[in-house]
Amino acid sequence: MFIYSRQHSPGEGKAVGIRKRKWKVDGVEKECWVLDYAVPNGNRERDANGKLPRLKRIVKSFPTQKRAKEEAEKLAVAKHHGRQSTNTKLTVAKAGETWIEASRVRLERSTVAQYEQHLRDHIAPHIGQLRVAELSSDVVKRWRQKLVANGTSLPLVKKVTTSLSGILAEAMENHDIGYNVVAAMGRTRRQEAKTEERQKRDVKAGRDFPHPKEIDKLLEHETSPKWKAFWLLACRCGLRSSELRGLRWTDIDLKAAELTVEQRIDRYQKKGNPKSGGSRRTVPIPPGTLKALRIWNLQATPGAELVFATSKGTPERHTNIIAERLIPAWLRAGVTKVARDKDGRPVVTAKYTGLHAFRHYAVSWWLARPDTGLGLSLHEASKRAGHASITLTGDTYGHLLPRSDETATMAAAEGKFG
Repeated sequence: MFIYSRQHSPGEGKAVGIRKRKWKVDGVEKECWVLDYAVPNGNRERDANGKLPRLKRIVKSFPTQKRAKEEAEKLAVAKHHGRQSTNTKLTVAKAGETWIEASRVRLERSTVAQYEQHLRDHIAPHIGQLRVAELSSDVVKRWRQKLVANGTSLPLVKKVTTSLSGILAEAMENHDIGYNVVAAMGRTRRQEAKTEERQKRDVKAGRDFPHPKEIDKLLEHETSPKWKAFWLLACRCGLRSSELRGLRWTDIDLKAAELTVEQRIDRYQKKGNPKSGGSRRTVPIPPGTLKALRIWNLQATPGAELVFATSKGTPERHTNIIAERLIPAWLRAGVTKVARDKDGRPVVTAKYTGLHAFRHYAVSWWLARPDTGLGLSLHEASKRAGHASITLTGDTYGHLLPRSDETATMAAAEGKFG
């Protein structure tokens, strides 16, 4: 713990706060700022007189008063948490490895893999060699600025910063450090959130998800009953890829025309509960989608548990669906765009290369006016999508809500001389 005191003689071993020290070298005046404090004498070190003091005095010098105050703030936080740094040689990379191992016990495999990528690609190469005790707000700011300069998006920088904070939190739990510099940078994170909000891009038809005519082309050129049912469930019921791959025939009530999301299969082919509490839900099945499911049900392997299993009865892999089914289906339908290969030559590729585009399409269809969609409220769409909160639905899709023409209303409100 850190022990504060106003002014004591140096011999008392208690903190004397921050003071300015001046001296001369060859007639040239020098100065620095000194932080004098004490910590419990855990190593049982004896003083010059052979005595065993309860406290051990530590004196540190800094070139500026600002640096000295930053160190004092770190010590104050350490005192508040009842911890003091005991592992001064611990590096950020090593602390990150410890954090990863601890995460394996309590988190899903896909989440741990994401953390490993953050550590490997964005943290270790830049600040991994630094000792954890050396991290300061200035170091973290420079690291973040370097990530942005290298082309890392702001949302990813935010996620990686959260991972660094997790590394430091784990080090605090292990009593390796007494201060989490990232957690203390509240103002920076608030400013970052505002910047991210300004740069946020709304999802848009034709860019982030297909137009209705493009969906029609996809279904028109799909000859497989299995995959036709898959695409329809994706774009009409809005299920996530993991939920579609984990969907069982027992989860579907063909008579009631509804399905229940009870499980999912992650990218490692592991079965588990839905993503969150709100993800466990019942979704109505539209008539056209229900018809495609009935047709596939008659042709599927008898006794198969999963609706969209492989011929061997195992779950379909997400990557295989994208590469072997989705992209070829878009190409057959002629829904393409011109891109550039690594040599800069133009190539024709699928316009949409992810399954999440279907989920975007589903929510936009639910919110659209009844003449082109279902005209659901934001609350109803959020429940069908299985979002954690209606705020998430509103932030992502609120701009798609239909608005009435207010021209006449505004003209009347302006008055005669408006």
